[in-house]
Order: sequence, then C-alpha cells, then structure tokens
Amino acid sequence: MENRAESCFKSEVFAKQHQPHAPADLIAVQTMWRSCGTYLWNKFRQNPHFCAFDEPLHEKLLAATAESFQAEKNEGVESRLRHPSMAHHYFAEYPFLEGGGVSFFYKRFSFERYYMGAEEGDPQLQKYLSNLVLRAHQHSQRPVAKFCRAGLRTAWIAKVFSPTVIYLLRDPEAMFRSYWSFGGAESYFLFALALIVSKNRECPLFAEAAEIFKIPYVERNSVQEELTEVYRLTRAFDAQQWRDLFLLFWALHLQHNAAYCGLLLDMDLLATEKRYREQTGEAVNELLRTKLSFADARLSATAESPGKSLSPQGIALARNALRNLPEKLDALHLQNMSEGSRRTMEAVL
Repeated sequence: MENRAESCFKSEVFAKQHQPHAPADLIAVQTMWRSCGTYLWNKFRQNPHFCAFDEPLHEKLLAATAESFQAEKNEGVESRLRHPSMAHHYFAEYPFLEGGGVSFFYKRFSFERYYMGAEEGDPQLQKYLSNLVLRAHQHSQRPVAKFCRAGLRTAWIAKVFSPTVIYLLRDPEAMFRSYWSFGGAESYFLFALALIVSKNRECPLFAEAAEIFKIPYVERNSVQEELTEVYRLTRAFDAQQWRDLFLLFWALHLQHNAAYCGLLLDMDLLATEKRYREQTGEAVNELLRTKLSFADARLSATAESPGKSLSPQGIALARNALRNLPEKLDALHLQNMSEGSRRTMEAVL
C-alpha cells in the first residue's frame, strides 16, 4: 500500500495534468486564516529568488503606510498572531503611496465578489494584481501571492494569470479552535466570515447561509465600520452557529481550490509525517524548480472550543452550497488528507 507522501506526489502530478493553463510566472498560495499560510509564505520570502506578497487583498492596504505597519510590528503584532518574529513587517514588499494605501487597490477587493468564475471580468482587480507581478519583475524576482481573501476566486486567477496554485489545507477542528481562541464569539476571523456572507448574500453559495443566519447586506464607508455592524448583528450567535458557518467556508474552499492547484499541501501531515515532508519538498522542487525545506513544520495546540464540528445543519448547509460549485472534488484528493480533514469532507459529501 502506498504511503500518504507518495500519494501526495501522485496527486500533484494529477493536478498539473488537469490545470486549464500551463504554470506561468505567478505562484498563488491559497489558504484560509489560521492554516499556517504565513509559515509557507515566509518560506518563499526568505528565498531571494521570490518577491512574496502577504495577503494582497487585506483591507488595511487601502489606507495604511509602511510606517504604520512597522509600528504594528514594533508593538508585537507577530506575537499576538502567534507568528515567529520576522526581519520585516508583513507588507514590506508592497509599493505604498506617499499618502497611504497601495496603487490600484479598492475597498471592495477584500470581501466583495468573493466567488468568481473563470469567465468573469474584473479589470480593476486584474490591474492591481498585475502591478504586484510587475513590481516583482522589476526586482528580478518571481512573484508569490499568499491569499486568505481570494479562496473562491481561484478559477478567475487561474484563467487570467495562469499561475502555479498551491492550496494549503488544515484540519478544520484545529482551525476553528484557533479562530475561537482570538476572543471567542468576538473573533475577527468569525466576523469576517459573516461579512463575506453579507456582501455576497445574492451568490448561490451564500444565499442559504444569509437566510438561515439572518445576515443582511451591510455597506459602510470602511471595512472596520462594516465589521462593527456585523458584530452587532451576530451578537446572539452561539458557538454552533459559528461552527456551521465556518464549515461552509472550509468545504467550499477545499472543493474549489483542489480543482486548480498544482500542489495540495496538508499542514497536519506536513507537521507529523517525516516522509510526507520529504516527498512534499521533492514535489515543490519539481513543480517550481526551487528547494524549500519543511523540516521545521510544527502545529501549536489550542484549547477546545464549544459546539460540534459536524452538526446536521452545518453538514446540510455546506452540502447544499457545494452543489452550486462547478468544480467537484476528486476522490484522489481525499486520500491525501489528514484523518480530520478527510472525515469532515466525507461527512459533507
């Protein structure tokens, strides 16, 4: 019987054969919050051949400056987010404007049009991301973009940029515990999910969630004001409702991205299985022609959080939404997941 690492490599070959375009210059790392995406992004950042952009659709890029991000670093933002200390702040690679913000960035990029099909058009978003690619080229580097706010726009990114896509997967129970550990029901990561539903409540993927959880459309001058309003609207949510909403996003992201990724990385296996780490390094080398070591891959434990990871409502909500995705999850991908991720997705499917 083949081990998981060998199966992972075969999955990578399978995915490459089924990509709609041959891999080009951009490397798009897709993941969700609290999936150890910063760990993978920092691997690229530390390699001088790459210009690695963290969170290109982060709402703070609308008005922040390099100085304000440096101040956040000095105040200990890395420690608060439980990331290792870095030589530079998260957004050091960006071309900030003198008065703040990044060229061609719009507020709507962060949470609106959260799902985009391959044939949809968005000239403004295309221009913004193209400018980041150009900045990398100006430094004779290959561009890398690690997204946490574009997880259901991979079909569009694949069509427009023909990138090499890496999807980083993590056990959903561990992810939700991490979400919950940042303030429980007052966690930013939970508010952000609700705001996405609000902004996309007409999209078939989120229409049922908007109705069940009674999330109206919210529009304010700033994302911070919108998050504040979402907090007011969701104060009565219990842990199970947040879990069900989280499951919807986790399942959608996995099924959508598995169809386009050149490499699906399971962070739980990466942290626990030596052979998987070695085989993943070999797969990365073949796919990107660069060497990345994952010998230091680790996962930190977080305290248990209330609620059930799989409730009847959560399963039904995710299952109904998945039917509206044109992409379907291949059985081969299920074989390449940790037990927790595989069990969860099998329950939904």
